[in-house]
Amino acid sequence: MENALDRIPADAEVQTEWEDGNAGETQRAAHLWKKGQSGNPTGRPKRNRAITQYISEKTADGKKLIDELLKLSVNEDARDRDRIKAIEMLLERGFGKAVQQIEHGGEVSVTKDISGFSDTELMELVDLRRRVRENDGLVIEGESKLI
Repeated sequence: MENALDRIPADAEVQTEWEDGNAGETQRAAHLWKKGQSGNPTGRPKRNRAITQYISEKTADGKKLIDELLKLSVNEDARDRDRIKAIEMLLERGFGKAVQQIEHGGEVSVTKDISGFSDTELMELVDLRRRVRENDGLVIEGESKLI
């Protein structure tokens, strides 16, 4: 199995240090990669399809696992934190993670050249600004789009 030190380029400057005598050897490279070179050129490891298929076959495509989570979530003899975790897992997998609202007390200043905006886009920005000012504390939900 390859470890992180196997991926250090041959021309990297490597310095060896000992920690507490018997604690082991730590190697650090001053510059592991050249500028512009990826530290992970092969990307994230692929899933092991054999394991995925095995789990899928043994659990009826995950339905048995969902059934167990459902049983746990309504089991009054189970610990509360286990029940809550089961409910969270079911909700996240069934409906996606909940949107987290972030409060910001400071001021945000964004500058953008608007000379290329169409009249329609400019009117939408003016309308949005008016709606935000009229409804102090307005929460705008949805996906953002950089314009």
